[in-house]
Amino acid sequence: MTPYYIYKQKVLKKGKGKIEREEEKKGKKRKGEKKRRKEKARLSKKTRKILLRKKKKKKG
Repeated sequence: MTPYYIYKQKVLKKGKGKIEREEEKKGKKRKGEKKRRKEKARLSKKTRKILLRKKKKKKG
């Protein structure tokens, strides 16, 4: 059995309706998007700092 199938079984056992399941999916999707954005911002900040250091070395 695939993990998705097991997940579906658990959700159905909980007695949730279709709407609640859709909301759960949306919440997970939003959370993932937020996490990706945060990671991207962290990486761009890191690269920006590296570039500034290189620029200072060239000047100094």
